[in-house]
Amino acid sequence: MKRPCPFCAILKGKTNRKILYKDERLIAFPARYPRSSEHIIVTPTEHILQTEVLSLDAQWAKTKTFTSKYQNQILHMAKIGGELLPEGSFVFHVPPFNSIEHFHMHCMKGKFSNFYRQLAHTPGYPWCLDVDTLIRKCNIHKSE
Repeated sequence: MKRPCPFCAILKGKTNRKILYKDERLIAFPARYPRSSEHIIVTPTEHILQTEVLSLDAQWAKTKTFTSKYQNQILHMAKIGGELLPEGSFVFHVPPFNSIEHFHMHCMKGKFSNFYRQLAHTPGYPWCLDVDTLIRKCNIHKSE
């Protein structure tokens, strides 16, 4: 049995989670299990699968097309993340290293709860991408 998406539950108001930001495209809220002293989740209001955005190589090979939809969404997420958590780091977990399938960005700042949490949220490893790397990946696929 597939478990319900916790982010969709937040979007539908089925939880008592504090909403830090909401517009027609995005919602932001504090992480349920913060990994650093400041940890915010920014996610689209549309249920977009993490694998749909972060598995661009497979998508590109299948369709040979790529729109700027995700690039624009990622840029908007980074903008809002920057407003909510200036000088924070903004990262995405690459499947299969993500725990929730709803596409989302971690905005983090401050001290991590432990070394492993810091490592899990450090770009440059196969499981974690920063915004610039993801945008570059979008641009590479868009121009091919």
